[in-house]
Amino acid sequence: MSDQPTSFQAGIDFESVLRIISKQIYETPLAFIRENVQNAVDAVRIQAHREQIDPADVRYRIDIVVSGREVRVRDTGNGMTAADLESLFWTIGASGKRTEEAAAAGCVGTFGIGGFANFGVCDKLEVISKTQDAPHGTLTRLSEADIRGAGARIPSVTVEQSDAAAPRGTIVVGYLRTEPNVEELRRYLRDFVRFVPIAVYFNGERISQTKFTDLDDRENLTEVPAHQQEWRDGDLVVSGRLYEDRGHTLVAAITGLTVANDAVNLTGQIRFEGGVIDVFKRGFKLCATQVPSIIGVSGRLDCDRFVPTAGRDSLDNATTAFLGQLAQALERVAVEIVLESSERIAQHTRIFRYVTKRGLIDKLGNVRVNMADGSESTLADIRRRAMDGGVGVFFGTA
Repeated sequence: MSDQPTSFQAGIDFESVLRIISKQIYETPLAFIRENVQNAVDAVRIQAHREQIDPADVRYRIDIVVSGREVRVRDTGNGMTAADLESLFWTIGASGKRTEEAAAAGCVGTFGIGGFANFGVCDKLEVISKTQDAPHGTLTRLSEADIRGAGARIPSVTVEQSDAAAPRGTIVVGYLRTEPNVEELRRYLRDFVRFVPIAVYFNGERISQTKFTDLDDRENLTEVPAHQQEWRDGDLVVSGRLYEDRGHTLVAAITGLTVANDAVNLTGQIRFEGGVIDVFKRGFKLCATQVPSIIGVSGRLDCDRFVPTAGRDSLDNATTAFLGQLAQALERVAVEIVLESSERIAQHTRIFRYVTKRGLIDKLGNVRVNMADGSESTLADIRRRAMDGGVGVFFGTA
């Protein structure tokens, strides 16, 4: 062997790498349709932002058509040129949504997994796209057979001229390995897009444009106290109103947020009972998540600062911490309101854990106690009588 240094080109088992990537992102047709519809929503948002038009305008639309193994997602968004398709959609790690324009438009996706992740469930994928000012659009196509045939090399994507997406927009056609359950797809997708302002149609049925409100069933709730409030935690200030239902369960209607004096879009409702919080970004559901809480929180929140992980089934660390801080600020306010009323305390016995942990034992004066003689009193009354003298108080725990 020569003493002179030599080199060789590093190899890649593309099919194996692709299998790992795609299985982590698109394991089922549900994930496939969710991600491609989310990309369509982002494309429409970018176009609407450029034109300074409400995304709910009738000129914007997304259509999902499922027929046998074929799933077709079409949008009237900004579209992609042939160069965009090559350098962004068909390049792993690249993304056209890491720009200031995409952030201002409210785009969700930034990870750059691209078209290859679709092969977790597809054996062939076609993407046809056209921009507004291009004379013609472009069709790109890749199949699982193409990937296997390339071996250790990067597979070649077929490129043809096509005006199928004219006058502007993108069509993604996935040929799934197995025929999906159409009704399951419809229900699943509706859960993610029902609050999206853009018109989204599934096999001709509109499944979006439900108004996202800060409170449901308002007529059956009582405001406590009856005015707008601000709830603080460090540099975070949440604006909203607090309500309770007939069973004394508290509900926070959230209308705004500032962080370090900067206004942040935040809308939604939090119920102070155990469950999950559905997390949205401009109407598109990111995921459902549980937030650590002593008394329990559930509900839904929409905020531009929410960021999902690449797999879309959870939130990134910064968002998780932010959501935890929000819940902590709201939980403290709820506990203070609960402690004002014996009836609320009886309904929210979990606050005793909160009170003990936070050193707020002296706030439990409204707790009702059954006395040995069959009468009922409150801790505040017992304390007052004990301080007046002549009454022995014995404590126990259970």
